[in-house]
Amino acid sequence: MLGLTAGASLLAALPVRAEQPALHSITPAQVEGLCPGVTLPGTVLGAPRSAQDAGFVASLHKLPARFAPFAEAELDLTDWSDRLAAITWRGASPDGDVNTRTMEAFRAAMTAAGWAETVQGDLMTPLGFDAVMFEKDLPTNLGTRRMLVEFDTPGALMLRCGDAELLELALAERDGKLAPGSPRPSLPALGPAAALPDASVCADPAVQAVFVDEGRIDEANPALQRLLAAGEQSGAMSHAAKRLNTWLKWKLLGSGKIDADALWTVQERVEAHDGEALTQDMTGFLAAAGAMMQARKAGDRAQICRAFLDVMHFQHAREQREAAKWTRVNAALEAEAARLGIALD
Repeated sequence: MLGLTAGASLLAALPVRAEQPALHSITPAQVEGLCPGVTLPGTVLGAPRSAQDAGFVASLHKLPARFAPFAEAELDLTDWSDRLAAITWRGASPDGDVNTRTMEAFRAAMTAAGWAETVQGDLMTPLGFDAVMFEKDLPTNLGTRRMLVEFDTPGALMLRCGDAELLELALAERDGKLAPGSPRPSLPALGPAAALPDASVCADPAVQAVFVDEGRIDEANPALQRLLAAGEQSGAMSHAAKRLNTWLKWKLLGSGKIDADALWTVQERVEAHDGEALTQDMTGFLAAAGAMMQARKAGDRAQICRAFLDVMHFQHAREQREAAKWTRVNAALEAEAARLGIALD
């Protein structure tokens, strides 16, 4: 169920209004304080999501005032190894001349503070409009590391700070290239499947309290964890099976006995494409999201809860199909490895 609460919060959030004054006060000291593993409490650079401070992670969807002008943030984790590589911070930004002056002031201040402007397109976020990037060696919990800061203003204020080496690792992992000696990932042990909660739980005031002001979700609320618990097994299995798929492809391609086209052919033979189910999922998800928006406008937390549960049910069904698909594909890849005499140990 990873990402479900974040997605629901995004769907339910109020529109961001550009009411802030000219954003000329983002100083290099503030920037360095937003870099994970440097001086930012609750963050451990290079460590998995589970090692990050839970309270800090829960605050990212609605940041405390001390992070102004940034209103929300997200962890950037490496795709396969789940290591914290960067944090992306976002806030409202007026357009036009204010943006231009903000960017000019930011570049001048960063340069004066010893940050060097750099161009590394592969490591920049894909949605930037007119972003600039700076680099500087900083002390971190991993020792002195080359940190990259990306800054953009049009449309929304965006600042991303991360470790260059880990961002390069994230890029490689997205392409299915793992570090030498990467161990085979294990699949989680399956216990009895818990039943998904039904709409009756939404009558409980403690559950309604999960859906706080402005339609946001209180991720630190224990009631939310109880709601999500039944779906965790399918989500964990889908995630683990996909990680195993990446590892198997990496091992097979690294053997030199099979190329990417042949590997794709093996996968295509067993990968089912259920377009009708996907369409039903998307239609149901959008309907539930629309119901959540209407309930938010009406201030009806019980109805928000019921719509959230609908989203959960669609997510759960999708993750079950994904887990089954990756299980079939992985079995086919292991059979191909055995046929070609490729050791998978």
